Amino acid sequence: VTNAIRNKNSDAYIYGEILGLSGLSITAYTKYMNVTDSSYGGVVRSALKSKKASLGLANYGFTGSQKADNVLWVESHDTFTTDPADSGSSNKLTIEQQIVGWGVIGARKEAPALYLVRTNCAELDVNPTLVSIKYDELIGAPGAADTWKNPVVKAVNQFKNEFVGQSEATYNNGSLFFVQRGTTGMVISNLATGSATV
Repeated sequence: VTNAIRNKNSDAYIYGEILGLSGLSITAYTKYMNVTDSSYGGVVRSALKSKKASLGLANYGFTGSQKADNVLWVESHDTFTTDPADSGSSNKLTIEQQIVGWGVIGARKEAPALYLVRTNCAELDVNPTLVSIKYDELIGAPGAADTWKNPVVKAVNQFKNEFVGQSEATYNNGSLFFVQRGTTGMVISNLATGSATV
């Protein structure tokens, strides 16, 4: 399938989500496509909820994979429609937390990152057996909040493009997570509410 796609469009970007490795090495997949690192998204959401920049924010990627083989996200359609009581759920993240999370992953050197455009019908229908969006909606329809147009999101995207190929170092201090690129650029994400002194 991936060969057929590349034969049609050699510039196509191909990635996938691996639901279970079943004893295989991740390289069984990364030789064909990049893979989403869903567990790292959970680390980011946990840090956003606790308002603490944990050491885990520095590390992502499957064992045996190259950093560039991984695709990062703060949230996905799955985490957004998960029961709010589930620790991996993202639907209780505020728009501000979603944007701060983008600063954590969007500025990284190696891995591509995906930004979830939340649906227009963001209200969830939650009962003991089902969590779903209340109204039919096309997957991928732009959300009413248009957070992907936010100036901070745009700035992080421009930062990543500006520092392509430059080194990366990460630091954490309390609620602050730092992504330094080269010697002249840094994105500082404050996971807590209010101001912080740097």
